[in-house]
Amino acid sequence: MKIERVLSQEDAAVLSRLAENLLRMREVSFNFAEQLIELISTSVLLPQNVQRHDCVSLQSEVTFREVGTTHSETVLLVCPQDAHEGLARISILAPLAMALIGRPVGSVAEVVLPFNRVKYLEITGVRQLGDRRPERGGMRAAMYP
Repeated sequence: MKIERVLSQEDAAVLSRLAENLLRMREVSFNFAEQLIELISTSVLLPQNVQRHDCVSLQSEVTFREVGTTHSETVLLVCPQDAHEGLARISILAPLAMALIGRPVGSVAEVVLPFNRVKYLEITGVRQLGDRRPERGGMRAAMYP
């Protein structure tokens, strides 16, 4: 059974623009555009200006734990250019973020890691950050009209 994902119109638009930009980069050996397009097309899209606060989204802090353990981790899902491992800011293109985005608290996400390793993570909390407007310049400006 596939667990339903829920995306806001804003997140779907950002992911769509990111996929479009990635499709233009033909020289890369692995392109995430197809995964982003599949993610968007298999998600339930919320009406304009509606957001579910119990679902993982861009610019949200998500707390999760590996199934069978008690150790929790918290990360912030961000656009690729805002990623910073030391600050626990995870790019939406990372396998972890792709597995978590759109999923509600309490669901279990399958994360496929390099070398076909698989982890199952339970989402235990989501905290939406305040202002989601983009910073000036760079790819973020191109993704937000």
